[in-house]
Amino acid sequence: MSGDASEKAVRDQLRHLKLKGRSAVTISHRENMLGHLAQALPVPLLEATPDMLYDWRATLQVSDASAAGYISHVRGFYAFCVERGILGSDPAKDLPVPAVPRLLPRPIATADLAHALDHAARPLRLMLILASHCGLRAKEIACLRAENVRLRDNNPVFIVASDATKGHRERAVPLSSHVIAEFVMAGLPPAQGPVFPAAGGGHFRPWMISKMCNNHLHGCGIASTLHSLRHWCGTSAYAVDKDLLGVQDLLGHAVIQTTAGYAKLHGGRTAAIVNGMPPPGELTKQEAS
Repeated sequence: MSGDASEKAVRDQLRHLKLKGRSAVTISHRENMLGHLAQALPVPLLEATPDMLYDWRATLQVSDASAAGYISHVRGFYAFCVERGILGSDPAKDLPVPAVPRLLPRPIATADLAHALDHAARPLRLMLILASHCGLRAKEIACLRAENVRLRDNNPVFIVASDATKGHRERAVPLSSHVIAEFVMAGLPPAQGPVFPAAGGGHFRPWMISKMCNNHLHGCGIASTLHSLRHWCGTSAYAVDKDLLGVQDLLGHAVIQTTAGYAKLHGGRTAAIVNGMPPPGELTKQEAS
């Protein structure tokens, strides 16, 4: 089987992913991963054996999360080839995938957030507010459009549209009076189009939103990133009334297990336990008594 056949199979799968509505980022990552794999193998992709792929897997010197992502792309490609009848068997189906730990959120410190907001010019300040007080991701900020910001509704909301979300699940985020005030002070949204239009037209790329906000945070001497403001939103929202389902709706999590991390970080019950333990300076006094 020639290299031309392998290249055609890659093109066919990338087209298939596009027709299924997968994001441009996902498609780009798949293409890049298959390109790296093609360079690493001694034969074209469609001629790879399970042993060859296993040897490639053994060379990955990356984190477990990155390795799991790489292997997912490779397994997705070969599963597609089997489904389409391009291959008779799947050489990647038994590739070992490392367990990826479910990490707890890393919210920005409240004092750091206050400092960053105090020193942010508009409209960058509004971007930070949308992350910290509405829980938006960088892509959701980048793709927010004027027609979806409903400031004049009886119950003001903005709609996070399907093309900006993970899994294409739209959600409505209620707007508090102080967030509405931030829109007004920033002179936004415009009459139509992106809330944050790029210089050349259209909206900013998500990575540009992240870069602008991260540069501001780091310029303020803060090590946190934009996404940590979303984590601050989740932990602060959970602290209001311990409503896990409400926080799930606010952040747009597909499964409640993801949201549960914010409850663990809050640690109300365990905090009471550890704060009730005797401090180190009193241990000798208790022993003496």
